[in-house]
Amino acid sequence: MTTPISRRDKIFIRDMAFHANHGAFEHEKDYPQPFLVDFEGEMFLAPSAESDDAGDTVRYDLVAGTIREVVEGERYNLIETLAEEIAERVLETYAGIETVHVRVRKPHASVPALVGEVGVEIFRRREK
Repeated sequence: MTTPISRRDKIFIRDMAFHANHGAFEHEKDYPQPFLVDFEGEMFLAPSAESDDAGDTVRYDLVAGTIREVVEGERYNLIETLAEEIAERVLETYAGIETVHVRVRKPHASVPALVGEVGVEIFRRREK
């Protein structure tokens, strides 16, 4: 008798670094600053693991390219909006990804304290 296996698979890309002009303050609109993005996407990886064929999975380079297009494309006042746009674009583009976890960090945010970085983290699930 075969034991059923519960699966929770994910792909991830961490510490993607970009320069962009997101921010609510005037100086943030004029001068690019660094943004760091972490991405995780849950999907069923067994077919690609069994076939050993890149065509049966979501390619990391394509996901990273999609994220780059969002971060370096349109300008947003809030990193909350940026994170939401990343999540929406990935879910729209890659049908195999069921959930996304996006973290956007802003190391040089304008805050009145000495901080390493600030950021937002969102989790989104594909509508069934």
